[in-house]
Formats: sequence, structure tokens, C-alpha cells
Amino acid sequence: MNSYLDLLIQQDKASRTNYSFDPRVQMQETRRYASVEPFSNANAANAVPSVDYTGQTEGSHSDAAIVQAPPSTVAVKRYVVMDTSQRDWVKQPNPFSNLTFTFGTQGSNASSPAVYANNPFIPTFADEQQVLTSPLPGAPNATGWTLSNVTYPPYNSSLPNGNFIAYDTGYTIAPSGAGFGSVFTPCNVAAIRLVRAVMPQRQFSDVPLIPKSDGTGDLTTISSNIQATLTGTTFSTFSTYPYLMLYLNEYFGQYVGGNEPTRRSFSVMTQKQRQQQTFGSNSLGVQQFDYEPWGEEALRLQSPITNLQRIQISVSDPIGNVFIHSDTLSIALMQTDSNGMYINCFTPNRQFFSGNEMRVGDRIIFYPGTISNMMKSGYLAAQNNDKKKFVQALLTGTFTVLSLLDYAPNTLGVYEPRSSSNQPRVSPYISSYNGFTIQNFFTVGDQGTVTPQYPDSIDNVTYTILEPNSLVGSNLEFMNASLQPVYTLELDILQPDTGVIGGKIVV
Repeated sequence: MNSYLDLLIQQDKASRTNYSFDPRVQMQETRRYASVEPFSNANAANAVPSVDYTGQTEGSHSDAAIVQAPPSTVAVKRYVVMDTSQRDWVKQPNPFSNLTFTFGTQGSNASSPAVYANNPFIPTFADEQQVLTSPLPGAPNATGWTLSNVTYPPYNSSLPNGNFIAYDTGYTIAPSGAGFGSVFTPCNVAAIRLVRAVMPQRQFSDVPLIPKSDGTGDLTTISSNIQATLTGTTFSTFSTYPYLMLYLNEYFGQYVGGNEPTRRSFSVMTQKQRQQQTFGSNSLGVQQFDYEPWGEEALRLQSPITNLQRIQISVSDPIGNVFIHSDTLSIALMQTDSNGMYINCFTPNRQFFSGNEMRVGDRIIFYPGTISNMMKSGYLAAQNNDKKKFVQALLTGTFTVLSLLDYAPNTLGVYEPRSSSNQPRVSPYISSYNGFTIQNFFTVGDQGTVTPQYPDSIDNVTYTILEPNSLVGSNLEFMNASLQPVYTLELDILQPDTGVIGGKIVV
């Protein structure tokens, strides 16, 4: 074997002088590269010496061809519309403080997680979960679990996952992140400008109300006078401030003021056409007002942002106090009226809201993540088809608020208006409500008669149509979509100029 290898080496050595083809030189001639280091032929007689006409060594830092020149670009504008009613309000309850909008992310949920022998959570198909009225998605695996007489140990992070068991289709996992963004990723961003902010007109203050002996509001004392003065007015709304300040990431604008928040603000917003309107009238819905920058100012960056990953926005008053509006309300019970045409939605105990949080005519949205978990609940699987269809129908869109309720349950568990005989109020309270009415799903007959679309989903005694806690072990979150701001940003993006090669950029 060694003799054979020696023969190959000698043959290769003897044939080197016969080679005259250099693939790098061929590449230079065909692709017209600026410079290619020539191949030094072992045969000096066939070598072609290179001539240096520039006086610069090839490959040195002074060589102009060592760095590619930046391509010519053209500026195009892209507009980012951040409608906060489209955000995941469970993850980001306040649309005015540290609102995060991410780019290059998917908003869809990831479902059916894989289950392994060494699993961090107890799957919903485990024997321990099936004995529960409602399985608990994501329950920590601290004591182990059992499936078909096979016991699996508690989760140990120091050990590998082990054998694959199955996919847990019992619930949906919300993806990590802010839950608010776009798959679009801005590249080479040269300038950012606030175009417009659409702000809902709502009050940011509430005053206590002293109850009378019948459990209703006092209409004779100073408390009632204060309440009557503030209710349905524009006091403590956005329009009562001369201007608002918007903060964007760590980018400072072009403003100089008497305090530090003004210097740190990205844009100062004003209402160009001011018009005070009383929004307490029942004939007017929630009004939206346009706020724009003071001028055409924009933040122009010396070095373009290669990839804009996220935007974080906060809005404050001229002093620098950030506005607070947390969408943290939820539903614990839904009951229909005796005809089944309307649904009364009640919040959990000790969760009340004022007329500033919701009013007649507003549009609400139920949380899709919780509804998806309801649809995969083992308890719902044992219910009739009308109950399943009703839960699924809650995902169809928004629902209009028809009335605000202050109810309390009677001895049968049916909610009735609060009165002197039904849990009256005995201490001062914020003019509050614990429920609202929406329209039920219905069908129209040949003679114009209206009947509930899912009649078997309604309990014949208590008129209960849905108890979220019995399905997923939690309440059903909802959001008032009518009170959500909208921010619009203009981005100047540098794109390669393809005009030199006959291309065309669609702007």
C-alpha cells in the first residue's frame, strides 16, 4: 500500500508543471471582478507576471476594491397603524403606558404541546385531570401523573425529556412576547415621525357617591351635587390638557421645555381643531379626537436602523404623568332574561366599573384565548351541542352594550336589580356597575317571530347560559374596544435603487 501511495505522490509532483488553467483567473474574466489574486504557476517559463499600475498592494487597506461601495438607495414611506383594540390586552392591559408593538412576529397561538415522560406540566388527558370538573391547563408537574395505569414521575429539569407520549390537545398555549405586532420588519429606517394619534374621549377621574337607605345614590347631599356636576362632562379628559406628550423607545424628539419629560418626549401632540362636546348624552357614542404633532418634525437618524425590532409607546400629560387605563375586567356569569333574547353579563365579586370604563353603545370583545380553552374543555364536551355552538359564537366579533347593570343575586342565584331588600349599599362607593346587557343570538321565523338561536344552552331555572369558571377554571376576560387609542407612525425606509438595472420600486 505504501508503495502505491508513493507512486501517486510522485506522479502528481511530476504533472504539476503541465497545468496552466487557473479557475480564479477564469472567474475574473467571466464575472468581471475588480481584482483576483493570480495563481503562481510552478513552471516559471509559463508564469505571467502581474503589473501594478496603482502603486497599492492588492488586498491592502488602501485598495479601493477591498470594501464594497454602498448601493444607491431611494427613500420610501411606510405607515405603521397600531390599533390597540387588536392587542392582547391580557398581556398589555394599559394602552397608554409601555405599549409594546413588535415587528417580524406571528400573532397566532401555538396549540397542542408535546407531552414527554419527563414533562413540566400535567397534561389534560392525565387521570388526575379527568377526575376534575374542569381540567387545569398547564398545571405544574410537582407530584407526577398517571395515564392508563402507568405512573410518570415529577418533572426534573436536570433530566432529558424522555420518551414522547402524545400531544395535549386539551388547551391552547399563548405565545410568548407582547401579543401585539406585525410580520413586517422595517429595514434601513432613516426617519420616524408620528403622523396621528386617535384618542378616545373619556374621563380619568371618579368621585365617591354616598348611598341612601334604599341602597341607591344620594340625590340630596353635596355628594350628589358633585356627582351631577362631573357625570357626562369633559372634565379630566384629554381635551382639557393644552397638549399631550408621546414617548417612543429611547428616541428623543426635537423639543426643549421647562421640565425633563418634555426633553425626553418623542412628539408633542395637540388637537388642531378643538371642540368641546358633552359626551354624557345618550344620543352620542364614544367620540374619538385626532391629535397631531406640533409641526412636521421627525426624528432623522444619522445611521439608519438596520432592523426595527419593536416600538414602545407611552402617553403623558404636560407634567409627565402617564395616563392609566387598565383593561382588566372579566365575566364570571352570563344569564338571559325570561325570553332568552338578551344576555346579562356579570363581573366577579368585588369587581366593579364606572361609567368612564363603559357606556351604552360601546363595543366589547371577549378574549379569544379563554374561549379557545373553553372549546377544548372536557366539561364542555359533555354538554349539549347548543352550549358548544354558543361558546364558539362568542368569537364572531364585537357585541354592543345595551344597558349597564348594578345587580345582586337573590336566594335562587338569579341576579336582580340592587334594592333596599336585595343587598343594598351601605358605604360610599364609586358610581359603579357590575354588569351589562348584550343581545343574544337569535333566528327570525317566517312570520317575523324571533327565537333564541341556541335555546338548549339556557338553564330553565336560573336562565344561566354560561359560567366560564366551570369550563376553564377562570373568568372570561373582555375589553371595551370603543375606548382604545390608535397610533400611526411614518417610517422613511431606504431601499436599493433598481432603476439602474431597469427595475422599478413600487411605492
